Amino acid sequence: MVVLNPPAGEHLDVSLHDSKMNGHELNNHSVVTRLTCGTHTMVFAADVEQDGLSRMSRSTSQGSIEVLKVPHHGAVSSLNRDWLASVHPQYAVFSAGRHNPYKHPATVVLDAYVSEGSTLLRTDRDGGIWFTGGVADTSFHVHRARDLVWQPTSRASCLWACEQANWDRVARLWRDRY
Repeated sequence: MVVLNPPAGEHLDVSLHDSKMNGHELNNHSVVTRLTCGTHTMVFAADVEQDGLSRMSRSTSQGSIEVLKVPHHGAVSSLNRDWLASVHPQYAVFSAGRHNPYKHPATVVLDAYVSEGSTLLRTDRDGGIWFTGGVADTSFHVHRARDLVWQPTSRASCLWACEQANWDRVARLWRDRY
């Protein structure tokens, strides 16, 4: 695991309750880490915003990754297209509560990740998200809590297809457990 932000040697010499420090400055000092495990690489971007992302995009430690925990819940203040292109995530995980008052993730941010070719995963829609894979193995699996829960069906829109999907979930759970 490597710390990408804040930069090495940079010292934040204020109290978290210091009125001179605004939220953007604090967010740009968020601890951003890059985890490499075998052939798999993930970046956990905390709440870092555009200034911090811009600084990191100039770093030599960037490169394509498998998983990105998207910065700041998908807020517009944390969208930096140059940095996004430099990490080019296969999976973009948005951690946001359903019906949150900030309306995160922002549509423009979602569109940017789709344009980058990332598969979007969202805790507000998918529930918990986790990944499994082996250190000496190239296999990598995405898991969503939503896939483990029986989904409601509707006669009008999706009765048979949705019921089939529910039974597929049961079969997958059974197969994985026994």
